[in-house]
Amino acid sequence: MQNIQVLCLKGQRAYQRGYYQNSRDYFNQALHLTNDLSDKNTTPIRQELQHDLNLRISKTYCNQRKATQAIQHYKQAQTIAHTTSDSLQIAKCYHQSGEINMMQSSFDTAVITSNFACNS
Repeated sequence: MQNIQVLCLKGQRAYQRGYYQNSRDYFNQALHLTNDLSDKNTTPIRQELQHDLNLRISKTYCNQRKATQAIQHYKQAQTIAHTTSDSLQIAKCYHQSGEINMMQSSFDTAVITSNFACNS
């Protein structure tokens, strides 16, 4: 678990400096390590981490204007959020969907999506 936290911190630092590929590498390594959290007691923690990491990876792709990859990771996070019925995770997914739509210049869709996230 500590290794995952360290990788997340390194990924966040790289992201803040604009090193999106490096950031994504750290987040992907952390995502891979979450698979080791497989017993019943760690399932909620694993799902939360996987949701968060997929959204972080999606954001790195958004910043590089790589819509296809951003959407792929957003959808993975969305699947987890709907599986767990966690309204905060669902709202974060709607927010990320709005970010992706803004990146793709789908302003009207982005506004509707963001408003829906705020009302969830």
